[in-house]
Amino acid sequence: MKTKKPDGYQIMDIAVKAGAIMLENGAETYRVEDTIHHILKLYPNSESSSLVIATGIIVTLYEKEKQPLTVVKRIRRRNVNLNMIYKVNNLSRRLCAKEMTLNEAEQQLKFLHFEKQYGAVLNAVGVIGVSSSFTILVGGTLLDAVFTLFIGCFLAALLAVFQTTKITKFFRTMLSATMVTIMARIFADLFPINLHDDQMIIGSIMPLLPGMIFTNAIRDILYGDYTAGLARMTEAVLVAAAVALGVGIGIFVG
Repeated sequence: MKTKKPDGYQIMDIAVKAGAIMLENGAETYRVEDTIHHILKLYPNSESSSLVIATGIIVTLYEKEKQPLTVVKRIRRRNVNLNMIYKVNNLSRRLCAKEMTLNEAEQQLKFLHFEKQYGAVLNAVGVIGVSSSFTILVGGTLLDAVFTLFIGCFLAALLAVFQTTKITKFFRTMLSATMVTIMARIFADLFPINLHDDQMIIGSIMPLLPGMIFTNAIRDILYGDYTAGLARMTEAVLVAAAVALGVGIGIFVG
């Protein structure tokens, strides 16, 4: 009995969706291209080519004596979610090992696309924990860390509100840095105790810094993907500049 040839359109759709989810959640471009390539290898007697940059994916599937199939996917949102990258990687491995069908993979990708991995409460806990922990790490006292907890709560609420708006990342970051700096200065002025506003400010802005974006930019450049690497590096520099500008405004106002 002849084995039915898989549908090229379906495989292409799965590969592009998997790559898009990974790219949206902070994966390196070479990792996205590798995942797309492995999924497209499921289509027999064909070759594939992909180009992944920070804001888009272009994939072409070539089959002998047939018109090439090309898909362009625009990436409009970007986040950091390593668990989501792991889930898509795991799905890709299982699919390539024939441990799941194309239909099952398609359904799981639809579920992952709409899945909210981290809720508002967990995000808030992360922001608060990072802020207060780094306050101590950079030389602040336990009292500084306690007050930074309140600043972290405010920052988490502010970031949650900004997520519902169309304000660009640069201005979101700048406004957030400005507000937490003003709060730290107000706490240091209002309470007649030995508070260190500089350590509190440093700890509070840590959740805003583009650490993973910068790391991925370096990795992309080292892997020879200069276009994507420089694009990410530019984003990291702009975010860092927004933080610096926001802190400067906050110190001036406060």
